[in-house]
Amino acid sequence: VLKIFRSVMTDKLGYIVPNIRVTDNPQLEADKVKIFINGMSVSEFQMTPDEAGVRVFSENLTNIFIKHADEILYNRDVEMYLKLLKTENKNEYNYLIKHTCGVRRVLANLLTENISVKNIVKIAELIYYYSFEKYSADEISELIRTDNSVKRYIQNTHTTNNEISAYELSAEMTEAVKTASSYKQELEIIEKIKQYLNPEADNTIICGKSIRLKLFKIISDVFPKTNIIAYTELLKTIKIKQKGLIT
Repeated sequence: VLKIFRSVMTDKLGYIVPNIRVTDNPQLEADKVKIFINGMSVSEFQMTPDEAGVRVFSENLTNIFIKHADEILYNRDVEMYLKLLKTENKNEYNYLIKHTCGVRRVLANLLTENISVKNIVKIAELIYYYSFEKYSADEISELIRTDNSVKRYIQNTHTTNNEISAYELSAEMTEAVKTASSYKQELEIIEKIKQYLNPEADNTIICGKSIRLKLFKIISDVFPKTNIIAYTELLKTIKIKQKGLIT
């Protein structure tokens, strides 16, 4: 099962999966699985000893690795990615190695939102172009998301026949996200969105680029299956089919 999981993660997201240790725990029921990251429990679910159980295990593990990419991806993993560049561009390689922590943050940001880092050569080129002297890691992540190669990935992942079904935000809601500066205000935003979206369902919200990352950080824990996409991340050939306007 783990071999298949590693293969899928590498093929789909370009994610180099670290070592996974599997142990028996007599305190758990026979069909229960508990996942720990750095000694902390992050998930618990049931797994039947059949194909359906294998699928449940793989789906849960995939979701966990994506959601917790920032905790799982280490600097040494980033150095493994960057070794692919050593013969491509030495100046680029040396610069990125000096900024391994920043590169790790960018890759983790992309993976956390299910954006493939398989094309590490292109991503590294963009990081080098924008540079950490001009932009923060979060800002570079957002800029990378507007590159045509990432736009095509978003198109292939979230659209059907060049159409994307998504919720949009009203001007008032956009302003509420933009100006939210307290925990209370963020909870109010979450409660408003709950009036339209099921927290456990797959959904997409399209919004302005200036609030995209902030909105993701506000709602991602409550709406783990909701994709937040900026208008600027869509190819011009994609049509938006509005499922609702969040006000």
